[in-house]
Amino acid sequence: MGFLLALFLALPALLQTDGLRVEPTWGIASHYAMWTVTYEVGPGGLRAGGALRVQLPDTWHAGLRNSANRLQATDPAGDHYVSAEASRTGVRLTAEVESESPNFLVKSSRPGLDGRMERYVFVVRVTVAEGELQAGDAIRVVYGGSRGMRAAILSTRPEPILAAVDGDGDGAFEAVSHEATLTANSGIAASLRLSGPATLVVGEPADLHLAAVDLYENPVTQFRDEVALRILQGDAEVPAAVRLDPGRGHRTVSFTPRATGIVRLEAVTRAGILRTRGNPMQAFAEAPAERIYWGDPHSHTRHSFEGVGDGVFDYARYVSGLDFHAVTDHSQTGVDGFTRGLGPRVWEGATHRANS
Repeated sequence: MGFLLALFLALPALLQTDGLRVEPTWGIASHYAMWTVTYEVGPGGLRAGGALRVQLPDTWHAGLRNSANRLQATDPAGDHYVSAEASRTGVRLTAEVESESPNFLVKSSRPGLDGRMERYVFVVRVTVAEGELQAGDAIRVVYGGSRGMRAAILSTRPEPILAAVDGDGDGAFEAVSHEATLTANSGIAASLRLSGPATLVVGEPADLHLAAVDLYENPVTQFRDEVALRILQGDAEVPAAVRLDPGRGHRTVSFTPRATGIVRLEAVTRAGILRTRGNPMQAFAEAPAERIYWGDPHSHTRHSFEGVGDGVFDYARYVSGLDFHAVTDHSQTGVDGFTRGLGPRVWEGATHRANS
């Protein structure tokens, strides 16, 4: 635990950008905290009626049961409360969540700054109600509340924050150029995952997939413990101990069955605190005419209205240990010029990930 805390504290707490920055730049998956997005006003200033719009990554709003966590600007005592303040005295700001929902878990969609209308899109609009901001002044948008705001339930790579500004209140927003990102890190390891092929052939090497995951099944990229592999049933040549690949939270190792029958393995670490049994594997003397394969023929990513993230193939292969996996994202008709679902614009990327 101390090692993980030290690692998190060693991450940069503040990312300076051109026009926009966020503090901190990271969170622990599904943990509550407070984040502040700071916008530095440009040369044109920001007059009364002018506004700033901010959109965090979709994953940072993902909740349980295919729902988004409510983002709100109406109840300061509640969770996921958004407020705004100006660096210049005498300036009053108002903050609102566009298309705010009264539901705790949200399943409706709303339009975003990136031309999409999706369930996990939330845009915060901060308007200058009184006064005027000059070049170099700042607007701070605070995502907090009673317990704070819940970080992405999934661990993520750095994901961009979107922002747009209307300096004079004419309704014409221009994108803010910046490099601010948010990253959700996995929590501490809560369990191990161990899996291998259902069908084996004596003397032929096979892949064994081992992963450490947190409470929300995210691969724990900071995991450094040695994992012992033990044979519970059958006969196989198996490494006595392995370490996971640095920065990945999982590892694939080779093992070889030495006799026919059921082979079952166990992974143990931390003086037995983390322990798991792998799936039963049937070893044959010769390759059978038919084999058993495990897979998932139906899954969604961030390109579907109820999905987030896009690392599903790596997860299926290395953490779940599946033999096959299919992404079946929705492709829906757009609304008022906003795209919904997969659509042609992301088809090339989706097919590339499937074939890589």
